[in-house]
Amino acid sequence: MPLFSSELNRKICRKIASHGLCSKDSLQDLLHSSRKLSLNVLSFVQSFQDGSQGQPDPDSGVSGPLSQPPAESGVPLPALNLIFKDGQLREWSGRAPPPLHISALQKDQSL
Repeated sequence: MPLFSSELNRKICRKIASHGLCSKDSLQDLLHSSRKLSLNVLSFVQSFQDGSQGQPDPDSGVSGPLSQPPAESGVPLPALNLIFKDGQLREWSGRAPPPLHISALQKDQSL
């Protein structure tokens, strides 16, 4: 929740209420999907811990990334560092961005 802007906070709360995100059905769906995700993550982690690297459980629905070399898996490895900042995607040097100053954020909000 954006605590820095009461107007934005109200808008978001209205959208949450109007879309029924806190309804019993929605919360039940969230509970179900988060449990399913947790089981998939546990299965994925276990496939790399029990010594069967590259041989995941076929019933888990998770494929083992170490079972094939990257070139054969069809997924290219990253070649550039990228950063998404100020609505633009740019190449990133790998250095930390300059720190944000509160005064600059306040100026942006007043526009």
